[in-house]
Amino acid sequence: MNFIKTYISARNKKANTVVVVFLLGLILNTAFAQKVKYQDGFPYINIGNGKLKATILLPDTANGYYRAVRFDWSGFMAQVTYKKHTFFQEWKGYIGKTDTFGIHDPYNTGTGTGISEEFRKPLNYQEAKAGEPFVKVGVGTLLKDKDTAYYFAKRYTIINHGKWETTYGKDWVLFTHTLSTDDGYGYIYTKKITLLPNSTVIKVFHSLKNTGIKPIETTTYSHNFFRFDDNPSSDNYVLTYPSPINPKNTFSAKAHFGATTFQLADELVGAAPVEGAYNTNGVNEFELANTKTKTAVHVKGDKPVIAPYLYIWRNAFCPEHMIAVLVSVGEATSWETVYSFKAN
Repeated sequence: MNFIKTYISARNKKANTVVVVFLLGLILNTAFAQKVKYQDGFPYINIGNGKLKATILLPDTANGYYRAVRFDWSGFMAQVTYKKHTFFQEWKGYIGKTDTFGIHDPYNTGTGTGISEEFRKPLNYQEAKAGEPFVKVGVGTLLKDKDTAYYFAKRYTIINHGKWETTYGKDWVLFTHTLSTDDGYGYIYTKKITLLPNSTVIKVFHSLKNTGIKPIETTTYSHNFFRFDDNPSSDNYVLTYPSPINPKNTFSAKAHFGATTFQLADELVGAAPVEGAYNTNGVNEFELANTKTKTAVHVKGDKPVIAPYLYIWRNAFCPEHMIAVLVSVGEATSWETVYSFKAN
């Protein structure tokens, strides 16, 4: 500390004030720096803004909560807490589509949680032959083992994880995934989760830069594993849109559509889901509310939806809004989704 005292004594009173404020800022930043924690060996951090607290799972090739090949490894927002209410399914000990909990398998393709996002359409899969590589954005380079159609839930082998970097502050997390392949594909993918100051709003901002010699053409969506205050999927949940919606598939008799709403007829029992495609006419905005818990989340994206889908089972109510992602060589694109959490 001697160099600080010398520096301060060599300046006037005004300069002293600036230096002291600067040093206090450093101390405060250190005091409030987020620390990586572990649940069953899986790294995560908690971030907050005074109103919301969010649990963010961290990508890690050796210890990450999710190391499978379906979902983008970054930004697993496992839980959000507001006024003692929770908004996503329980992630601790989550072992998939079952009511039981146990030892979580990070290599199970279906064990995403929170706002698990997926780039559904892989790059180069159609062109690749058996034994050749293809790319899943947010995961890396995978091996096509057979000349069969791509299946999102299959456990393909990862050849190249790419490079992950994570930085964070008290109310934000930034993920960067860099990948370069011998087949002409390359990208820098970033995702930033920000809890906006003094609000109940979380912004998830994405960017994708094409650093390869081939265009990138894919699709992406968030699975949105919603479960308010640990209440199972039932007629207490009401999904509402700002404009008319209608089913494209034949939905179960366990559910019904209104002009702008979707609602289950009763509580779901067992693992059998209610699911199907529906039409929002491109509208990328909805609100899911629970009449029992008096909580809701409003979700709005800035790109038109090309393929809305509903997947609902006992432990999670999942509206999925798929958008197109097209990036020419040397170009970049971006998109964002804003989540607003409500209580009472």
